[in-house]
Amino acid sequence: MRYDLELVKLGKTFPNGTPAVAEFDLQVQKGEFVSFVGPSGCGKTTTLRMIAGFEAVSIGDILIQGRNVGDMPPERRPTSTIFQNFALFPHMTVRQNIEYGLRVKRLRGAERSRRVAGIMERLGLGPIADERTTALSGGQRQRVALARGLVVEPDILLLDEPLGALDANLRKSVQHELKLLQRNVGITFVFVTHAQSEALTLSDRIVVMNRGRAEQVSTPHELYTRPQSAFVARFIGRNIILDGRMLGCADGIATVETPSGVLRGRVNGPTPSPGAPAVLSIPSEAVDVVDAAQAPIDADRLVGRLASRLLIGTAVQLGITLGDGQEATVESHASRYAPGWAPESVALVWDPADATVLAAPTP
Repeated sequence: MRYDLELVKLGKTFPNGTPAVAEFDLQVQKGEFVSFVGPSGCGKTTTLRMIAGFEAVSIGDILIQGRNVGDMPPERRPTSTIFQNFALFPHMTVRQNIEYGLRVKRLRGAERSRRVAGIMERLGLGPIADERTTALSGGQRQRVALARGLVVEPDILLLDEPLGALDANLRKSVQHELKLLQRNVGITFVFVTHAQSEALTLSDRIVVMNRGRAEQVSTPHELYTRPQSAFVARFIGRNIILDGRMLGCADGIATVETPSGVLRGRVNGPTPSPGAPAVLSIPSEAVDVVDAAQAPIDADRLVGRLASRLLIGTAVQLGITLGDGQEATVESHASRYAPGWAPESVALVWDPADATVLAAPTP
């Protein structure tokens, strides 16, 4: 099968010997929206720059539609890159910025004009076509950058934190537009972001990177509900994480001894051996907070006290201090917890099938 983008044992080591990206594989279907997330220095931007041709590959191959482009200069690759600062030319108009890449490719005037007119109409840029980019708002500049990237009709559009310079409200609006645009044009998007919510909202699949390695490649739902490593469980979402010791496993449900008691969860990945260190990850969305006096006796639960309540529109965030001093945050609809609801002791209860048991990371 031929993929739009395939990374084969891709790796990068800087001249000083520092490894930036360890060998890893990735296959991207045509029209997929794939995001790279991870802490600063994890290798996600370096990976994007290798795909774009701005960073040399130390080991491995980059294939675009089956063709190895690892030794091609950036201008010959069937890709376009949009950067966080948009990299627009301030002395040019919107129209001139958009057609710049087509001039570099020496596209004839009539075809160049047709493409520029088409992409400006699609992105609603006609009314500002003759404006200088210095006079535009952040959202307008973002659309111009997208238009300039798409007008050359790349096989893959690479986006390096393209929404990072926008304010929160505009960022949400542009996220929606970006997803609709990607669906309409059918081009493969590879997106780097620090914002988890952005990746979870926009992506078909997400690559979580850690210390140059791909820890997990999954759909947003699978990544959020079934982390494959303790790092992912701690990095993605708002999971309640408990360290413990594996007791046993039956029918895919493991039993783990934790400082808060013996608890259960579904195993994901290699099953830890009995007695081995294990991690229990519980998505906060799967947790109910109830008066401890009314909690089912046979349910898996954590007992603590209500430490804080934060109302965010129709949602409420409950801060719980557990018995061992660990802090947990549970978010729910505000209507479930009346303003006067403040039991002396609360219990966090969940279905064991919603929790995930993972092997503890090697020190």
